[in-house]
Amino acid sequence: LEINMAGESAARLTRQLLAFSRKQLIEPTLLDLKEVISNLRGMLGRIIGEDVEIVLNLRPGVAPVLADSGQMEQIVVNLAVNSRDAMPHGGTLTIETANVTMAIDPNEPVPTPQIMIVVADNGTGMTREVLQRVFEPFFTTKPVGKGSGLGLSMVHGFAKQSGGHIEIDSH
Repeated sequence: LEINMAGESAARLTRQLLAFSRKQLIEPTLLDLKEVISNLRGMLGRIIGEDVEIVLNLRPGVAPVLADSGQMEQIVVNLAVNSRDAMPHGGTLTIETANVTMAIDPNEPVPTPQIMIVVADNGTGMTREVLQRVFEPFFTTKPVGKGSGLGLSMVHGFAKQSGGHIEIDSH
């Protein structure tokens, strides 16, 4: 059992390293985020556990996004796992999608249509010091052996590679 768990952990780390190095084969297609996230619901429930309520607010009419399905799923799972870890005594994880208009680049203040995915929790939050480092490769706040430190850096890389943007708000 422990050998299987170690093998699965090594395989996950390898996938994350390949994705992070951008050597992973990506196949962007038009994705319906409502469908992608809805299909993850069952798996998220098993990963997150019974102490965390999962709320999906997947608005109708959200435009499709051009992205790799596997990477999009990995992004949602990584963010959900981080949220779970921030709620050691349980809580609520909310995943929301919406069409928005916003200026991503401060040098180009003209707002453009964007697709927004929000993953929110009512967990413990992060310190300012942690917030400043969350996108650094291999930075983790988890104990040794409990995290690779690639989750949020991978999410950040995927967002940038796809022409998107990522923000973290913590209270």
